[in-house]
Amino acid sequence: MKGTPTPQEVKEMNPEYMYKDLPKVKGTSTSKLFPSGVPLEARDLVFKLLEYNPTKRVTAIEALAHPFYDELREF
Repeated sequence: MKGTPTPQEVKEMNPEYMYKDLPKVKGTSTSKLFPSGVPLEARDLVFKLLEYNPTKRVTAIEALAHPFYDELREF
């Protein structure tokens, strides 16, 4: 998905961590991760949940308000 975090992303996750070179892992495209029938809203939500920077990552309430769940709220 995202690949190896940058030194800045590591610092944002944990300012106390003494950054060392991490193994370089290339990100993977969504087409390899999700079958073709997976809705775009689901893919978007997954990426927002997997954001490295905790201040940019969606909160639980934001995730529940995501358009992916709109269909459930219509009842």
